[in-house]
Amino acid sequence: MSPLTLRRNKNEDVVVEEHVPAEMPDVPDERPFPGYVRVNLLPQRFLEQLRLRTIKRWLLAGLVFVLLLLGLLFYLAQRDLSEAETQLNAAEMRRTQLLGEVAQYAEVPRVFATASLAQESISTAMSREVRWAFLLNQLSFATPAGVTLNTVGGAISEEGPVQTSPGDVLPPAESVGTMTFAGTGSSFSEVAAWLDSLQTLQDYTYPFLTNSAKAAPTTDKASNATVAPVTGGGDISWESAADLSANALSGRYGTPPPATGTSGSTTPAPTATPPAPDGAAQ
Repeated sequence: MSPLTLRRNKNEDVVVEEHVPAEMPDVPDERPFPGYVRVNLLPQRFLEQLRLRTIKRWLLAGLVFVLLLLGLLFYLAQRDLSEAETQLNAAEMRRTQLLGEVAQYAEVPRVFATASLAQESISTAMSREVRWAFLLNQLSFATPAGVTLNTVGGAISEEGPVQTSPGDVLPPAESVGTMTFAGTGSSFSEVAAWLDSLQTLQDYTYPFLTNSAKAAPTTDKASNATVAPVTGGGDISWESAADLSANALSGRYGTPPPATGTSGSTTPAPTATPPAPDGAAQ
């Protein structure tokens, strides 16, 4: 039997008998208002059972929460796995499609390689292109008065640009070809003016005179009078040559390779000149 505890209400003279367990822990005062009396007749064993049930309920709630969390994570993992499999199937289908297209366009890389090789060959072959019409048009404006051009010839070097002067003698210059001219003039000063005119053009380097001849006067046997010869509109026949500079190239197919070798002040061999008439002075 648990001992009885007598408590007296402050407002009323009532004595309440209360059974208090001998080893009952201190219970906090939970009286809603002063004078309220609460009687706890539950044995200690029953209280421990209540506490054990409460702990079991919390453990069960925690276990349920963990199971729900695991179920949610499993659902999310399955969803991600399904999406990954769908993407994998789509990627495999795309790969199969692309492999078919690769087989269909297998010739394209070879065509591009052939076109690139052809373009490179054209650039190499045409890098020394000279637009002769432009040069002739330029000569028509550069020819001084009194000088007549009878023949104009040009040739492009097969070995590419060649350095025509050593750096220690003349400013280094490159030649991509040679130009030859033949004509007539009324005086040597006009021939010199022709060479000076070539020197001012950027397409030519090192113009020089290769041959010149002045026609001798002839005698008219019928009238026994001296008649000046007429040779192409003038009385002096001349031949000249000049090197073509890199500026004469069109540049439409790329730049040529750099000059090879150093040949010093190289001059082209003069063309064969017909024998001068009798009495001609060179």
